[in-house]
Amino acid sequence: MITSASFAARHALVFLDAFALTRVELPKKVKNVRNYSSAASGHLQQLADAVVVANAEVSAGSRLCSVPALSSTALRYISSDGYAFTADGEAAYRFDLARASDGGSVLFAYRFPIEELNERNIVQRKRFQLGEPLPCPASLAPVELAGSRPLYTRFQHLWPDGRFVAAGDGGLYCGQVAGERVTLRWHRPIRHGLDPLRLELRAEGDDVWIMGEVLGGGVATLARVDPEGEVTRWRFDALEAPGYHDGWVGLRTRKNRFVRFRLDQPDARERFDVAEELLELEGGAELDDLRKDAQPSPRVAADERGRVMMLSDQLLYLPWHGEHLLNPTASGAKDQVIPRKLPEAERELRSFYARLVARLRALAYEAGGSAQPARVWLKQGRVTLRVSSGAYDDDFAAACFAGVMRNSQAHHDVARFGQTGGYYAGPVCEWTHPATVEDVTRGLGLLARHGQSAIDLLIPIGEELKNGRAPAELFTDRARPLVAEAILAAALGEPQRDPPISRAADVAPRLEGRDLAFSPYGFGYDDPLAEILSALLA
Repeated sequence: MITSASFAARHALVFLDAFALTRVELPKKVKNVRNYSSAASGHLQQLADAVVVANAEVSAGSRLCSVPALSSTALRYISSDGYAFTADGEAAYRFDLARASDGGSVLFAYRFPIEELNERNIVQRKRFQLGEPLPCPASLAPVELAGSRPLYTRFQHLWPDGRFVAAGDGGLYCGQVAGERVTLRWHRPIRHGLDPLRLELRAEGDDVWIMGEVLGGGVATLARVDPEGEVTRWRFDALEAPGYHDGWVGLRTRKNRFVRFRLDQPDARERFDVAEELLELEGGAELDDLRKDAQPSPRVAADERGRVMMLSDQLLYLPWHGEHLLNPTASGAKDQVIPRKLPEAERELRSFYARLVARLRALAYEAGGSAQPARVWLKQGRVTLRVSSGAYDDDFAAACFAGVMRNSQAHHDVARFGQTGGYYAGPVCEWTHPATVEDVTRGLGLLARHGQSAIDLLIPIGEELKNGRAPAELFTDRARPLVAEAILAAALGEPQRDPPISRAADVAPRLEGRDLAFSPYGFGYDDPLAEILSALLA
């Protein structure tokens, strides 16, 4: 997810993606600060004239950045995505919900002077605790936003009058800080069917705004949570999540069409078209050019969606590749393009990464999950690529996607750019019932359509077996030979046999003296291919 902060008085918008923290001042002034972690593992918190680049990785630290210069102060030893900063950035609060012995929730509240956020012993917070733990109030009626999953996200915000709203316990809760005293006012459970990796929460005025899109796209959702916890919802037909700021809404309704309107005047829409070539990525590395050892297969279209952002009535769009921004409201293609000025020497790497994520996202959506850019990290000649992901269903297709994220060919592809690289997955699906022949056929077809190999299934199967699951808990008796044959044939680079392999004793003879077309990752197995397939067929 790309998160942004809008500063109308400065005509500036600050956003964070996998490539950089970027400030845009209209019409075309751009500044980048690179090697920040992206919004998929952290996000932006907007202060009066600054942003906190909140990083979910404690080891990477976080930074307090002034908007005028993007100069920054390090917050070295904390994961500051869980902190609510005062508007002047001089202090931070943290609100933690914990499960009580009676099954309810209690709130712990802490206050930190900004200098304390650089202390290594930040986990020893007792001396910063405000008051005693508070029981969470009785929940208001749940609100649904196009689905039934509980809302779990990173969000905490503190207003100047001491009111705060934070995410927790499957929704949002609100309270008040007055000196050393903290009170809780309400808790509102929120259920949703939105893509968790493209979900953005932002405080504006007295309200909290939720922007997202239904998982897989096609419907954009906007919701306002007022100070009393009342929720107002809007749904729009759109390709991506909406942009919102200061009463203005921006949408991408077709590949090259954008609309803007005031939220209180939804019928007074202005439409703007851009040339389709402005949305494309020219040049750079194609994934298929890098996979010399992979078997060719047809692919479905990559999922090439970016992010709509609003700065008052100005609509800005960051295409999927992140190389430039578009201002569709400007007249003429030349004025619509805002160059981002990222280093040209790294363009091929960024191109490869953008195409990789776009194709993974298409696979993820078909499998009931999601994949988003997370980080391109360049340091001392080394390259690390990260893709955040989540598989949200419990079927075999989701397990296929989880396997791709854990054992993808990208581990090898990035070798041309540096010495390291790979994927880092998010929530892994719960494999709750044995996969049938129909499930396996559908899952293998999913992998083939997206140019992936059945060898990717070794990790999710191997981990389940290593955790004590019996083969019969993973596959029906008829399905086990089918999946074993698919994995073995992919590893050997040969067509699948009919009938498929069905006995553990037949695995070793098939592998004897043969070179593997793929090198499976071991994750604790001396010979993962032979050991896992033999265990599966036992």
